Amino acid sequence: MDPDTAAANIRSLSCKLDTELKKNTDWNKVVEILKEISEIFKTESSRSLTVSSEFLETASTILETYLAESREVKGLNQTVTEVFRCLRNSCIGSKDNQDTICRNSRIPLLARDFIRMILKEGSEDAEVQLCCAVQFIGNAVVNNYDNQILVWSSFSPDFPLLLSSCDWNLGHYTCMVVHNCLATLISQPNADIRPIDVKDPLMQSLILAVMDMLKKEDSEWGIFVLEDFLLVEDFISVMYPQMDNEQKLLVLDVMANQLQRPCEENKDFQDYSPQICESNLLYLAKDFKEMSNILLSLGDSDTVDGKEMQPFVLLKELEVLCWATCQHIGYRALTQDDTGLLSCAISK
Repeated sequence: MDPDTAAANIRSLSCKLDTELKKNTDWNKVVEILKEISEIFKTESSRSLTVSSEFLETASTILETYLAESREVKGLNQTVTEVFRCLRNSCIGSKDNQDTICRNSRIPLLARDFIRMILKEGSEDAEVQLCCAVQFIGNAVVNNYDNQILVWSSFSPDFPLLLSSCDWNLGHYTCMVVHNCLATLISQPNADIRPIDVKDPLMQSLILAVMDMLKKEDSEWGIFVLEDFLLVEDFISVMYPQMDNEQKLLVLDVMANQLQRPCEENKDFQDYSPQICESNLLYLAKDFKEMSNILLSLGDSDTVDGKEMQPFVLLKELEVLCWATCQHIGYRALTQDDTGLLSCAISK
């Protein structure tokens, strides 16, 4: 469909939508109209069209109706799902639509209120709605700094609960949003936003929720979130003592994979940009030395507080530190004599 035809169709459908909402609303008809609009925005050429203010006003009205009347209105559940699908599709690869929706309408805050209401109710039959809402937010922040700031400010308290859902897709989509916001906020801090601080209980809840999700099932976006936090000062010193051994092994695997990439690719370490904050590796070196001494002091039949996996954690820590020290340009502090790391590793 060419852009002119798509634009004409969207205008016509938006008028039908507005007319339907002004009379004795048949929500089934509204759903069908929204599905047509959503299909149009699936094509790349149509996404070059700016979402009309009329459509955004109509979408806002539908969300407000849902928030006021909830699922008591027959057909409104599916209507809200289709609204979020339209918004999701219109944002794909279109900065104009991302900006129009997030800066010139009430929709982001209505989406937040919707998500919070569903999470509070704990309804299992609303998972598709939640997924579509989070996908919309995710598409709205891709490569859009201002929207990332807006979404992080508005939605960050809700991320741990979304990640705790039994629905893997919802957790996966939430990690997509978190990663897109985190990666930017870490590399380009904003004066209006609190710096990412792992001592913040909210951040700790978020990190633990991501790790719990990854323990159950793999998620590439979840791994990306952990990689983001490894660039944050004191991530390991704050979170490591709170982790069980399974969580530690998960994080150590991510660290090892991060560190071995430049080694395997034979990069020139003179141009190397550290993949992990050095303070995180220094804490790991400290933990390695302490746990090595504890394990060596035990007999063959002993365990460390019943933690049979501790030797595997220790070996993984050593692997991570080996990868880090081979990149001496990036992590000079690890090879300093005062760390005692070399003598500890050799003596063990």
